[in-house]
Formats: sequence, structure tokens, C-alpha cells
Amino acid sequence: MASSNIIDAEKAVETRSKARLFFELNRLNHFPAGTDLLFWPCAWALAMASYNKSLPFNVFVFDFFLYIFASTLVHSAACVLNDILDRELDAQGLAMNWGFVVVWVYLVPDDKTYIVPAAFFAGTICWTLVYDTIYACQDRIDDIKAGNHSTAVLFGDFVKPILSFFAISFVAAIAFSGKLNNQGPVYYLVTVGGTALHLLWQLATLKTDVPADCWQKFKSNGDLGWIIFAGITADYLLKA
Repeated sequence: MASSNIIDAEKAVETRSKARLFFELNRLNHFPAGTDLLFWPCAWALAMASYNKSLPFNVFVFDFFLYIFASTLVHSAACVLNDILDRELDAQGLAMNWGFVVVWVYLVPDDKTYIVPAAFFAGTICWTLVYDTIYACQDRIDDIKAGNHSTAVLFGDFVKPILSFFAISFVAAIAFSGKLNNQGPVYYLVTVGGTALHLLWQLATLKTDVPADCWQKFKSNGDLGWIIFAGITADYLLKA
């Protein structure tokens, strides 16, 4: 009886270990970190398209949760592929933000110019350069020793000034996109103003030589996603 209990316990531990390995391989142990940065461009496009087309609220809610599920799957798949190929495939700006364009085209099929998604998409690339460089600052010393050319290494002593330029570009892009989409005052107050203040805080307090601080600033971009989404969604609800 005792040996049977020991075998059962060992099997249980092995099962738990395999489950943990699965979660770690798919980065689900860090959820929503990573997934949220893939999800937010989709959610922003959903909110802006809903405002533009006055989509029913039930469609808005359904698509919101659908994009959470889809972003989790895509992020997990990208992480596994990244591990297999040993490349930073999940750190490319185009891949991380392409969801904005896809969602907009799906929800606003009669758009003839696609200037709104093009402008916002260009801004999100600047945003990705900001948070991706902050993330890379954690390993800058090791990257230099290994000869890896991350943006944190490339920008050198000018990390903050260069990231400030990209941050300003992101704010300008979402303001321009809002004008093209005829967004209301709440959009400019919450989305544009909130984004500007949050990025100002990030870069003003960023300690590029302190890995723990870089990680916290990187994760805070998930909070920034909520700020941007809140302003667009409030505009959509007030218009309805």
C-alpha cells in the first residue's frame, strides 16, 4: 500500500511538472504580459471601428473577448516558434501591431483610403520601439558582451532622447488618427492626454541600468493599453 501511494504521488508530481512546462513554454505563466501588447492594437481598432460604424454593443463585447482569446493563442504560438528557431520573432513591431489593421479592415470594409489604420499602425510601431527597447535594457550588458545588436545597445547613451522621439510620434499618430475618425473630446482628453502623461512618466523615471525598473516600466505598457482603450470606448458609448 505504501509503495502504491509513493508511485501515485510521483505520477502526480510528474503530471504537474509537465503542465508547468507547458505553461512556461507558452508563456502562460506570465499572462497577460506579452499577450496584452499583442491584444491592445486589436482592441483599439475594435473601439475606433465601433465608434466609426456605430456597431451594436453586443458585437463590441463579443469581439472584445474573441480578440483576447485569439491574441493569447497567437502569442503562445509565437513564443514556441521563437524557442524552436532561437530568434526574437515575437519582438517585431509589424507582427505585434498588425492586429489593428486586420480588425479595422474587417469591421470597416467600406473604408476607401485606410488612412486611419495606416496612421494608427505607424504610431503603434513607434510605441513598440519604446517598450521593446525598455525591455532590452534589462540585458544590455549581456548583449554587448555577446555581440547582440538590440535597440538598447544600438541607441547607447541616447536611449531616453531617442525613445522620447518615438513616444511623441506615437502620441501625434493617435491624435491624427482621432481627427481622421472624427473622435470626440473624451478621446483627446483620456486617450491622447493620458498616453502623453503615461509615456512622460515612463521615460522620466526610467532607470536603464536597473533591470527590475526596466521590467516594471515594460509591464506598465499593459496599463497604457487600458488608458487608450478607455478613452476610445467612452467616446463610442457616449455616441451611441
